[in-house]
Amino acid sequence: MFGGAFIGLMGLLVLSTIQAQQQQPCGRLRQHQLYNRREITDPDEYPWLGRIGYSSNESGADPKEYRYLCLAVLLRERHAILPAHCIGEDSSMEPTTILFGDWRSNQATHERDCLTADSCAPPPESYTILELAIHPQYDRIRHDHDIALAKLDRNVRFGDFVQPICLPPDHEVEGNHIGQRLEMVGFLRTTGTEGSWRWKRQVHTLGSKYCSTHPGFAGFNLSSNHICGLISSTEPFMSGSPMMGVNVVDGNPDSFYLIATATFGVSRKREIVPDGFMRIYPFREWIVRNMV
Repeated sequence: MFGGAFIGLMGLLVLSTIQAQQQQPCGRLRQHQLYNRREITDPDEYPWLGRIGYSSNESGADPKEYRYLCLAVLLRERHAILPAHCIGEDSSMEPTTILFGDWRSNQATHERDCLTADSCAPPPESYTILELAIHPQYDRIRHDHDIALAKLDRNVRFGDFVQPICLPPDHEVEGNHIGQRLEMVGFLRTTGTEGSWRWKRQVHTLGSKYCSTHPGFAGFNLSSNHICGLISSTEPFMSGSPMMGVNVVDGNPDSFYLIATATFGVSRKREIVPDGFMRIYPFREWIVRNMV
């Protein structure tokens, strides 16, 4: 009897969390930004993107010096999503912080970023990672279930430059993102001290059969959790860069929702080679349950 009551209680908690996420403002979309065809985003565009900071475990290393190696996506005040492979791939580096509101991926994380005198973003804000939940079926070899959730030490302060994205709608059907041109945002992989601006690109999604004919995918068994696509860029994006869809209300674009995050293939620099993404919808319930 008590077991059934517990399951029922957890179901109610998950349902209430889903409803809270749906009621919370998310996925802010401004049509003039959506259609402007620029490569560098506006400073307040796609405000859910975060940079994951890693501290070194090696003796003598400064614990306050971070290397930013992967990206996270803000879902709620205390939670962000990231690829599971960004955790523990290098035993000498530990993900300890997420930086939100950054417009340029340099090391000057306490200064504002300005593209011109009239186009600036305020200094980003750093949040400590309190807990990390990795999907229990994560398969590093097959790049499957490559998803994790970070709980932060305090509520993220929302504003014009930091806001969450929406989760996928609960009515998604299989294959509805194949053969489309979708939005993507992220920072480029770069070793330069000046870093990368926050870039936006389009991704042309591919069918799994066609994708498997490309080098790097031959013989790779894509599951229904995967989606692959050609990014309109020869520059590699960082792991965790989000692919996004648009919620339409009354015939008009209303908000962005998270379709997938870049997980493998992002280090290639040839435009004709697709990248692999992890779809979010199959893990929607797991994500919501871990945000309770």
